[in-house]
Order: sequence, then C-alpha cells, then structure tokens
Amino acid sequence: MNAPAILDYRLQPRSAGYNNPPPLQQFLNRSYEQFKSDDSGQLADYIPELTRADPNHFGVSIATIDGHVYEVGDSAVPFTIQSVSKAFVFAYALELLGVDTVEAAIGVEPSGEAFNSIRLTADNRPFNPMVNAGAIACSGLIYQAKRGAAFESIRDMLGRFAGRELGVDEAVYCSERDTGDRNRAIGWLLRNYSVIRGDVDQVLNVYFRQCAVLVTARDLAVMAATLANRGVNPITGEQVISPYVVARTLSVMTSSGMYDYAGEWTYRVGIPAKSGVGGGIIAALPSQIGLGTFSPRLDEHGNSVRGLKLCEALSSRFDLHILNRSADVRTCIIADYDILSISSRRIRQPHEQRLLETHHDDIRIVELVGALNFANMDYVARRLASDRPNAPLLILDFRRVPISPRQVHACLERI
Repeated sequence: MNAPAILDYRLQPRSAGYNNPPPLQQFLNRSYEQFKSDDSGQLADYIPELTRADPNHFGVSIATIDGHVYEVGDSAVPFTIQSVSKAFVFAYALELLGVDTVEAAIGVEPSGEAFNSIRLTADNRPFNPMVNAGAIACSGLIYQAKRGAAFESIRDMLGRFAGRELGVDEAVYCSERDTGDRNRAIGWLLRNYSVIRGDVDQVLNVYFRQCAVLVTARDLAVMAATLANRGVNPITGEQVISPYVVARTLSVMTSSGMYDYAGEWTYRVGIPAKSGVGGGIIAALPSQIGLGTFSPRLDEHGNSVRGLKLCEALSSRFDLHILNRSADVRTCIIADYDILSISSRRIRQPHEQRLLETHHDDIRIVELVGALNFANMDYVARRLASDRPNAPLLILDFRRVPISPRQVHACLERI
C-alpha cells in the first residue's frame, strides 16, 4: 500500500542541488498551476473601472500566526479591496464605538439576498455588516464619531492589519462614486430610519474610498492572519484589535461573508472568510493561518472562481474545516508526581531527607504543556480533584505553556 502523499515529502541534501520548499509551499505551487488555466467567470462590470483588470492575474498567499508568509503567482499585484474591507471596518466599529452602539444599528443575521439588496430587517436595520447596507451603516457610525477624519482612520486601521501603509486607487474610487446610485438609495433608506445620521453623501464617500483601498494577496493573508491570531499582527506584533472583537467578526464572516454562497462555503471549506468583487478572498483559521487570494474572474455570486477552488482544495487537503477538529485533552498533563521524585543538586542533611521521605505526599507537582483551552482546564481540574486531592501544597508548572501571566491567573481561577 502506498503511503499518504504527505509522507512522501523528503528533504534532499543541498549539496545535491535540490532546494525543496516546505509541503505547504509545494501544495500552493501545484494548486496554482492546476487552477490558473481556469478561465471561467467574468470580471465585475457594475463598477466600470473594474473591467480594466487583467483576468489572468492569480495570486495566493498564506501567513502563519508565527509570522511566516508563503506566496505564489501574482501575490504582489495590487488591486482594490472592495467588500473584503467590510469585515475589518466592522471590527474597527466594534472596537471604536463598542458592541452596544454597533448592534443597535446593525444586525448579525444572514440576509438570504444579494449583497446589494435594498432591504432591511423588520426593525429597520441592515441584516449584517457584510452586505452593502450594513457596511454603509458601519461607515456611517465611524463618520459620526470621526467626521472628516473618518476615512483616514479606516485606512490607518486597514494598514495596521496589513502591517504597512495602504494606498487608494483614485480611478476606481471615482468610478464607484459616479455610478453608485444603488448604494445611494441604500444610504438614503438608512438615513430615513436614522441608522445613518448626518450627511449621506459624506458617509458614502467614506464607503466608496474604503472599497478602493489597494491591497495585495500577501496583504490579505497578513490581515487574515491578524484575525486568526486573536488580533495580533504576526509580522509587526501589534495588537490591532481585541480578541473579543475578533470572535464577533469571525462569527459574522462565517455566516455571511461569502455573499449568498456563505452556507455552501461553510459546508465545503469551513473557514471564516470574506470575498470582494475586486477578486480578493480572505480566510482566517483561528490559531493557525490567514489566507489571501486574488483572481478577478467572478462566479454568479460575486466570488473569485479560482480563489474558491484553491480554498476548497486547501481545506480538503489539510483537513482545515473548523467543525472537524480532534484533540485529546489528557495530553496537556505531561507529568504528575510528588516532591520525592525530583532530583536535586543539593546535598541534604539526614534530618532533611527524613522529612522529605515522611511528607513527600504533601507536595504535588503537575507539569502542563501546550495551548490550554476550556476542555484542557476542565480535565486538569477533575484530575486534581480525583488524584491525591488533599495534598497541602500544589505546584502547577506552566513553563511549557505559551501563555501570559494574565491567562495563567484565569486558568487558576477555573481550577
């Protein structure tokens, strides 16, 4: 029987002239070659300037949460972020204004309709921040707080996610502004129900400009990895957004991020994601990776054809579906012993040795390892309660746990 393909990977000596990339880079290279010839789909045409995109462009990048970036194809080609910005602007609104303010104006339920639908919920709110009505409402909330500085604050925030300053495609902005009558209708509908307050045209200009921010597939990968890394940019190390906000952003991305293909995406790929009609897709797998793809040919839902295929292949090949997880909580304890089991360089006096031998059961040491979660800590608590629970002194060893002092304190409270 042949071994699985992943086990066929062998590092060759560099002296033999080989330069083998890691398995993930090999996968990206193969997938790029496989999908780049797929010329199905069409360029977005409701924004005239987007029809000028090169339909052959195809770039892919993956950023890990420890700061490594994989790239293939046209990963450095700039394009406009379009609706991918919605996820990050929603996160920014939550961080800037607070959950109560944002939730009072915008829902979090899938709409079941096209992204540019002129329709609100029964209580006259946008269905969620991933459709145009919700995104315009987010821009309106930020404009209400920042006024003339609203767009620059959004651009700065997007740049912090990407780890670099981002520019704007003025031609796309003007094209979107000049032809955005449907979005104007949405804006005035929101104004009618006081979801937007103030100058609708100014709010729409903020929205049009944020959609015209220039990014690359590599930028999107780093931005997605920042979400996957609990809001910490893995390249710069900056805490861009709080973990609380990240969790809520990823939740809405899961239910509504891929237009009216969101259910199918979750079923087949199973990674929180957001797409844009500029050809970009981000996917953020918590605690693991961020993915960015760029290919401007779109399917009937407005999602990148090649990007969808690559994401589905990646999820399938490496078993990345967030609802298909497996783990053994028992592996978090690597050692459980009493004080007599510890060797020491100290030469003990006879009376000290007798004291240890007599009372060694009074001191219990438990060594923990790996990232700890709710199930791990529940297991630890049960283990401590059932095995020698009456030891007067308990020592928990966190040296092999990647955790901050604050998180250690939280873990101890659970125990």
